Order: sequence, then structure tokens, then C-alpha cells
Amino acid sequence: MKLRLQFHARSLRAALRDLEGRLAASATEAAALSLKDEMQRTGAPDLFLQSTGMKRRVGSADADAIARETGSLINDPDPWLAPSLPPARVAMREAADRAVARTLALFNNKRR
Repeated sequence: MKLRLQFHARSLRAALRDLEGRLAASATEAAALSLKDEMQRTGAPDLFLQSTGMKRRVGSADADAIARETGSLINDPDPWLAPSLPPARVAMREAADRAVARTLALFNNKRR
């Protein structure tokens, strides 16, 4: 592995500030998409991904799906969310790691 460093005081500070935002944004987006994909793979219905700044919200507005998850006085719960979360954590972490690595590679290529 080759490492090459060049330091330019002002540009280095600005580049590091820029890099932090890029890493956070790419990791957040990758993790949210991974969660959505994993939940759909395990049978979650009609999911949406909503973005507000750096926050991501994955959910379902399907009333039947929500009733199925929580159950009712008549029907027992048949959860689709809880079973998808443990495998999703691993997938989200891996997706975030890949996104950070990709962002670092793009950042390095851009600086040349």
C-alpha cells in the first residue's frame, strides 16, 4: 500500500472539514438504504425512505402492515419489523463501511 501526504495548512483544514461531512452523509445514506432493502427482503410492505438533513427515516404507511406488526384485540401480532432488525444491523454497518471507503477514494482522487 502506498501512502502519499501533502500538507497545505489552509487547504488541509478545509479539506478535512469537507471530508467529515461527506463521510457522514455517505454512511448515513448507505445505512438507510441497506435497512430498507433488508426489511423488504424479510417481507416488509411498501416501505418509504424519507430524508431530512442528515436524518433518514425508513417506515411504512400501510395500515394493514402496522396492524400486522402490533396485533389487535382479535388478531395476534405477526411481526415483520422485529425479525428484520438483527440481520439489518450487520448489513447497515457493512454498507456504511463501504460508503466511507468509496468516499475516501473519491476524495483522494479529487485532490490530485
